[in-house]
Amino acid sequence: DCDGDGVDNATEAANSTDPSNNCSFLLASQNLPPNAAWLAADCDGDGVTNQTELNDNSDPLISCDYLANSQTLPTSPAYDVLDCDGDGVTNEDEVDPDGDGIPGPNGTDPQNPCSMNVMSITAAIDPIWAAGDCDGDGVNNVDEIDPDGDGIPGPNGTDPINGCSFTLLDQTLNPSNAWLASDCDGDGVTNGNEIDPDGDGIPGPNGTNPLEPCSYLSNAQTLPPNQNWFDLDCDGDGVTNEDEIDPDGDGQPGPNGTDPQNPCSLNVVSQSLAASLAWNGLDCDGDGVTNEDEIDPDGDGTPGPNGTNILNPCEFNLSDQTLSPDSTWFANDCDGDGVSNEEEIDPDGDGIPGPNGTDPNDPCSLQLASQNMTPTPAWLAADCDGDGVSNGTEIDPDGDGTPGPNGTDPTNPCSVTVANQNTTPSPEWLSSDCDGDGVTNGTEIDPDGDGTPGPNGTDPNDPCSLELANQTLATSANWNTLDCDGDGVPNGVEIDSDGDGNPGPDVTDVLDPCSYVIAAQTLPTNATWNDADCDGDGVPNGTEVLDGTNPQNPCEFDSTSIVLPLGPGYWNADCDSDGISNGIEDSLGTDPWNVDTDGDGISDGDEFNQGSNPLDPCDPNATGPSCNEGIFIPEAFTPDGDAANEYFVITGIENYTDNILTIFNRWGNVVYSMDAYQNQWNGISNGSMVIGSDPLPTGTYYYLLDLYGDGKTVYKGSIYLKR
Repeated sequence: DCDGDGVDNATEAANSTDPSNNCSFLLASQNLPPNAAWLAADCDGDGVTNQTELNDNSDPLISCDYLANSQTLPTSPAYDVLDCDGDGVTNEDEVDPDGDGIPGPNGTDPQNPCSMNVMSITAAIDPIWAAGDCDGDGVNNVDEIDPDGDGIPGPNGTDPINGCSFTLLDQTLNPSNAWLASDCDGDGVTNGNEIDPDGDGIPGPNGTNPLEPCSYLSNAQTLPPNQNWFDLDCDGDGVTNEDEIDPDGDGQPGPNGTDPQNPCSLNVVSQSLAASLAWNGLDCDGDGVTNEDEIDPDGDGTPGPNGTNILNPCEFNLSDQTLSPDSTWFANDCDGDGVSNEEEIDPDGDGIPGPNGTDPNDPCSLQLASQNMTPTPAWLAADCDGDGVSNGTEIDPDGDGTPGPNGTDPTNPCSVTVANQNTTPSPEWLSSDCDGDGVTNGTEIDPDGDGTPGPNGTDPNDPCSLELANQTLATSANWNTLDCDGDGVPNGVEIDSDGDGNPGPDVTDVLDPCSYVIAAQTLPTNATWNDADCDGDGVPNGTEVLDGTNPQNPCEFDSTSIVLPLGPGYWNADCDSDGISNGIEDSLGTDPWNVDTDGDGISDGDEFNQGSNPLDPCDPNATGPSCNEGIFIPEAFTPDGDAANEYFVITGIENYTDNILTIFNRWGNVVYSMDAYQNQWNGISNGSMVIGSDPLPTGTYYYLLDLYGDGKTVYKGSIYLKR
């Protein structure tokens, strides 16, 4: 064995190997012990001595058959350019990536086809390696480095030794169990659960992308997500995933966590990132205002001013609505006024806002007829129109839960029942004049201004309930055309008869039906005025109009129309102009229609003033025509039950016992007759033409007195009977 390789020369000759080259032999032909030189040599240049290779049961003639931990010699150039593991990286580049002649740093195993630096591939790739899947991601190695299969690495190649560097669509192999149990995107869901959620071994259904940290099923999270995932904002709402699931940052999910996959599940105060454009364009609360417009109404890129809550559908600026609100928002009643949001913005229901829409955020902006829901207690307790009556009391005065009866409009400050005022009216209401009578509402209910209604308050809803002295405002056109006292003269004319805008001339009292100018009567008088007796003459005003007499003149009337007691107007008048009032004449028994009752040529007034008897024609002048008989016949008496002047008293009649007295009415009918009359007639008829013995009505009657009963001395005249 000339070369000491353990194969005798004859066998080498038979094997056609060189008996003088100790590295030219067939290992199977070794039949002698190799010499020390051969044992110390490294025939295949793999850095492992031949002896060690024999001990390791590796082939000393095959450069890629060795145990790496047995390498004690420098490798040969021939070995260095080989690619023992077929991964396309030479042995030298695997051991010494930076080529400085010193192994490392970051060297890889030249015997492990899946231990390599992809950037170091310079040799032809072994087909076995190409078909393998070093990282177990289900994509074979060659598809990772040459996705388009043109034999040239790239473009968009991935790392065949990084199980999380791959193109999902290139998966053609079954991923390894290790890969299935891994979580490439750090979202807390294993790769296996991402591609096969139901675990039936077949991808899908509803699989997610194991390379996309925001593509996952939350109920499949079985691993802790990584920090990268925590720092992301999967739903673009401006809140990191970590802050969504762990708001208090204690490392434990919750409390009050939100869904990092739902852009509308968030705590606004946790927003620490810029929200996505997609999120800005959303309307999380369905109020028709985009999230962006809610946060930044003026669009200057800075939140506010007057921003609203993106999660509260009832907190928004109506003018910012650019989207159609959702059905939930439409059916809601944000301001609690009992009108749904939809009815507020689209009253006619044509799908287009308006006309006459109201503000769904203002509980006092509503059309009462549109109430289709139960108002909130807050709305019922409020006073929208400031009239001092709560909304609830306005629509349901009796509080039985059913609107009415006699409800008023809670949006109209002048639709109010004063008796129902249960809150303090607003300053605006107090200074207004609901009935247009020129008196503020506040003065009507609190004339003395002490803050307590009354005393002697008037009705601010009744234009004819007022104290004229309290008028401080201009009266309304409607009030001016009214006739509060029913006297037929419009209020405006009573105050401003010449219409020049200034009171007067001839100002009359709009509340006194007997204060008016007849010539100004242009309206029908009312029943109250017709039934009244303004001048006190006992004849109602309406009857005087029909009779053609003056209802303002107590001395102008038809006595047959007297149906009322005589009033002060009549008693204070002086109908016969004798200088004393009718009332005084009545007490004296004189005739208020006869200047000289006793006919003695001296007026009743003068007799009264000088102290003579106006009923005695012989006082003060005893030379009168009837003085010789000593008879005096009065011209009036008043059988009205006041115990004064109750009888027709003829002075001196007791001296003529044969007298005959006959009384006639205006038609000549005998209403009373008596022989030997002794002053007993009290106005009761005993004539045959009068049925019964009823008192005769007030009026003028005519007498015939036969003093001796022989027709020779007869007195004739009229007597006025006043009840």
